Amino acid sequence: MSANRQNIPPPTIAAFAANRGPRVIVYCERIECFHHAAFDVREFGLPDELPVTDILRHRRFVCSQCGNRRVSIRPEPPRAPGQWIPGERQG
Repeated sequence: MSANRQNIPPPTIAAFAANRGPRVIVYCERIECFHHAAFDVREFGLPDELPVTDILRHRRFVCSQCGNRRVSIRPEPPRAPGQWIPGERQG
C-alpha cells in the first residue's frame, strides 16, 4: 500500500451521503444465509462526522432470516433508473 493511500481518512457519513448517495447494503455473513437489506445511512441516527467504517461499532444488526449477528456493510452499487435491487424495501 502506498504512503499516500495510508494517510487518506475514511469518508464520514455526511461525505458518503453527499458523494455516493446515502444508501448502504447490510449483508449477513453466514454462508448458508447471506441475506441482505438496503438502508439509508441517515436512518441509523449517527453523527455526520462519524466515519462510515465505524457504523458497526455504534449499531448492532441481527439478520432477520437466521438471527446471525455477524454482518458487513457495503455501499449500494450504482443502478440504472428504475432498477430494483433484491433486498431493497419497496414502497
